Amino acid sequence: MLQDNLERFLRENRGQPLWSRLIGEFGLGTLLPRPGAEPLHVEHGLVMEAFGRHLVREPFLEGLVVAGQLLAGSADERAAALAERTAQGAALPVLAWAEPGMRYDFAGIGLGARVRGAGWVLNGRKCMVAGAGQASHFLLAARTSGAPGEARGLSLFVLERGAPGLSVEPYYRLDGGDVADLVLHDVPVQACDLLGEEGGLLERLEWVRDCAIAALCAEARGALAEMLEQTQGYLGERRQFGRRLSDFQVLQHRLVDMYLHLLKAGSASRLAMRSLEDSLKRATAVSAAKVVVADACRFIGQSAVQCHGGMGMCDEVAVSRYFKRVTLIEREFGGRDFHLGRYNALYRCPP
Repeated sequence: MLQDNLERFLRENRGQPLWSRLIGEFGLGTLLPRPGAEPLHVEHGLVMEAFGRHLVREPFLEGLVVAGQLLAGSADERAAALAERTAQGAALPVLAWAEPGMRYDFAGIGLGARVRGAGWVLNGRKCMVAGAGQASHFLLAARTSGAPGEARGLSLFVLERGAPGLSVEPYYRLDGGDVADLVLHDVPVQACDLLGEEGGLLERLEWVRDCAIAALCAEARGALAEMLEQTQGYLGERRQFGRRLSDFQVLQHRLVDMYLHLLKAGSASRLAMRSLEDSLKRATAVSAAKVVVADACRFIGQSAVQCHGGMGMCDEVAVSRYFKRVTLIEREFGGRDFHLGRYNALYRCPP
C-alpha cells in the first residue's frame, strides 16, 4: 500500500517540487529511524524502488536513510533534536565523508580536527556530498586522532550550512542529482557538535553504508524494471522490414536476458534488506547484492540503449536518463570490483 500510494502521488505530481510535500503531505518523515524502534529497512526499500521507477531525485536516501541512521545511533540531545526537525521537514542533514584522492574505505578519511579549547577546529575538503543543494546541516566525518588508514580516530560532527569558515561549492552530477564540495578553513566546532563517541565512528559508518547500498539496490531494481518495460514497449511499436522489432528472435532473447538480470537483482536486493539486522550476514549479503545489481545495471542499461538505437542516447528519450542514473548507482558507495573483493575477504575470514 505504501508503494502503490507513493507511485500514484509521484505520477500525479510529476515535474513539481516534491520534497516538502513528501515529508509533510505524504508523511515520509515518519520513516525516519528512531532509537529503539523497529527497523524500517523494508519500507525504505519500497520507497527507493518507487523513486527508481519514476526517476525521482529527492534526498530521501541522504536525509532519512543515511543521516537518519547516524542520528538514531547517537544518544546526544543534539542528535535527537535534529532528528525531530528532520522528520517535520524543518531540517535536512546529509553526510559528508568523501575526500579528494580517497576511494571507498572510510578508514582513509583524513580531514583533520585540531583541538582548540573545549572544542575543535576543522580544516580540509570534502567532495561529492550528495543532497548538499537542499541540506541545512552537514554530518561531517573528521579525524580527531590517528592517521588516514587507521580504524580508530574518526568522529562525527554536525555543522550548520552557514557555519563560519565553511564554503559550499555546488554542482550537478551526470544524472542531475545535486552534489557539492565543502571547503573548511578554521571551522570551529564545540563539544556539543560531536555526535556519539569521539574516535569510534568507523563501525557506524560501515553500518550506514550497508543500509545505503541496500536502499540503492532497491532504487536500481525500480529503475531497471522501468527500463525493461520501456524497451518492450518500443520494440512492440517499432517496425522494420514490415515486421515489429519484437518479432525478431534475437531481440526476444535479449529481452529474456534482461528479465533474468532483473529477477536476480530484485532477489539480491531483498535479501540484503532482510539481512541488515544480522551482524553475521549483513556485510556479505550487501556486497553480494551490489555485485549482482551492478551487473544488472550494466547489462540492462546498455541493452535498453542498444535496442532503442541511436535515439537511446538522446535526452529526449526517457531510457537515456534512466541509463545515466543506473550507471551512477553501479559505482555509488563502491563499485563492483570493490564489493567483489570485500565479499571474498569476508567469505574467507568471516567476522
